Amino acid sequence: RLELRRIDLRTGAVVAGHIIDAMDPVSLVDGAVVEIAAEFGVPSLQTAPERPASLVAYRMYEEGLRAYYRGDAMSAHRFFSAALAEDSTFAMAAFYDWQSRYWAALLGPDSNDQLARIVRLAARDGDRERLLISAMWADHVRSAALLPLADTLAIRFPLEPDGHYLLGRAYAAAGDFLRAVGFFERVVRMDSVGFGGASLRCRACDAMAEIVASYSLADSVGAAERAARRWTRLQPGAARPWVYLASQLEYQGRFEEALDARRLAMPFQPANRVDPVYPAIIAMRRGDYAAADRLLVDRLNSSSLREQRSAAWFLNIILRQ
Repeated sequence: RLELRRIDLRTGAVVAGHIIDAMDPVSLVDGAVVEIAAEFGVPSLQTAPERPASLVAYRMYEEGLRAYYRGDAMSAHRFFSAALAEDSTFAMAAFYDWQSRYWAALLGPDSNDQLARIVRLAARDGDRERLLISAMWADHVRSAALLPLADTLAIRFPLEPDGHYLLGRAYAAAGDFLRAVGFFERVVRMDSVGFGGASLRCRACDAMAEIVASYSLADSVGAAERAARRWTRLQPGAARPWVYLASQLEYQGRFEEALDARRLAMPFQPANRVDPVYPAIIAMRRGDYAAADRLLVDRLNSSSLREQRSAAWFLNIILRQ
């Protein structure tokens, strides 16, 4: 039960009163919003997701989500684009289309402007969609608005993993790394099935990456290494945990162990441009520039343009140092 009184500050007189009963705190606050909005003659905020006027657009959106969560970024992009062709004001379709193009490396130089337009479009949607899209935008552009947006999203919609993930990102950005870890751990518990690799985005994987980084930034190198090793056990058949573990070992000067961890990552990311030159990077870490130079010159003769570019980049770094 929530009891509210509106008081005239000049006279102390009670102008209005409200008594709201509900089964949970979120519903209690929603009920108060409806009551106060009605008192002032203001339309209350929506609490349910808004669907587009076009049934075809919604069907395309659903197909896009299926493709998105099975890891097919290009197909997801095509479905979301089709939904937007039917209803150009469909904010969630626009948001997931942006996300799909991000994962498919299709975003252009105006991607931030596109995301800002999607945020403006979301202002007419339900609270969850509006908060989610606005918080994602704030995170992407490093806005100070991220903390209040993510906090509101996590409180209003506690079963939405992105709210807790973004709240962790907000605290990490503010330098409160250990507090951030608690929110990332909550995401790992909520999205443990993500480690199976069946979806385009694994929130639990993103959260584990943030946990390792947060401990590292808090100068807790041992905790960062333990978190990375835990991640390799949770997701042994993926490259990312081994790459993060290699980095933590590298920072500690344990170069042979770092090379071993990176070798375990290589089969899972055959197109990664850093893997072929990683032994040269380790040689640079050791201060053995002659060995690094030899390794990189060999890579300049590779048939892969990607490897040639990567080798040239690190050769430049050697010359600078």
